[in-house]
Amino acid sequence: MLMTTTDELSVPESCEKISPERLEQARAAFSLKMRGNTQEQIASELGISRSTVIRLLSDYKLLYTDQLNREPRLHLLANELAKLDEIESTARKDGEQATSNRDKQSYLKIALAAMTAKHSLMIDTGILPKDPTRLVSVTCKVDGIAEPTTEDTRTLEEIRADVERLLRTGRRL
Repeated sequence: MLMTTTDELSVPESCEKISPERLEQARAAFSLKMRGNTQEQIASELGISRSTVIRLLSDYKLLYTDQLNREPRLHLLANELAKLDEIESTARKDGEQATSNRDKQSYLKIALAAMTAKHSLMIDTGILPKDPTRLVSVTCKVDGIAEPTTEDTRTLEEIRADVERLLRTGRRL
């Protein structure tokens, strides 16, 4: 079973005893945790105890680990980049709408962390070169993307734009 949206995690047959309500709570807790909330803040937001938050995050981690073991790695990479992009854009929008400088700073800090995580993930997986002046060669041609060479001269921003365009169009790497 593959993920159907960036926020969804499929439930393996071995974990079907988890109710849909609990799975939804676990997703909400995980989403809040990824946005930088503490366990106490998550508990307050969801109206549950801190120990329940810990159990929900643990359940979600088990489901996510199972998903990692079952789904092709490149699909996982694309999904993870899409999640980080969503966190970044949401935080930026929230930052623009925030009224206090403290709130704006907090949201922009989250956006920066998501952008940094995206960048690190792309470097660690070889999508972006560790040396910005070089690019790893690509083995397939994708419509709308410049033809790569072993000595690609695209800038880091052009490479990022190409990767983001791939993610937006829903194409798999």
